[in-house]
Amino acid sequence: MFLKQFKLSYASIGISILGECLLAFVVFFTCPCFADDLDKMLENGREQLNMGSFESALKVFKLGLQPALVSGRKKDIGDFNYYAGVATMELKDYVGAVKYLEQALDSYRSANDSVGEGRALNSIGHIYIFNGDYEEGADYCQRALKIAKGLKDSDLQEKCRENIEYAESLAKMGV
Repeated sequence: MFLKQFKLSYASIGISILGECLLAFVVFFTCPCFADDLDKMLENGREQLNMGSFESALKVFKLGLQPALVSGRKKDIGDFNYYAGVATMELKDYVGAVKYLEQALDSYRSANDSVGEGRALNSIGHIYIFNGDYEEGADYCQRALKIAKGLKDSDLQEKCRENIEYAESLAKMGV
């Protein structure tokens, strides 16, 4: 049953199953500091993003997603999906980015991670706005803003407001 779920998870993002599954099991069960390794992979991927190496970053996030899925750690799964979504967005694959971000959103909700949930909602909203669906995008950003207010997260509130204002101004201009 577990392998079937694992296979279904990876079929949606196009990763070969058997080899990656075996690798993930070996890494998970032989590494005493598994969480530290996931954190290092995530940090490495974010560094690649900051340097503008989006394809390299995406490879790191995909690779880190595998052992995160095996571990079942929802926050880690959310983080790897979130950043894979950001890298995919930077590569202008907006459909793929939304898929990663929606998976991140599900993981963050399962982990009761409101910060992650707010970031994912705002990022999805940003993509919708960028692609001309202002109403849908603003709706995602409004939901993110509500979470950000509850968390008293001023940075996320500002990003949400900027996206909402941008969507409203574009809608008014009829662009």
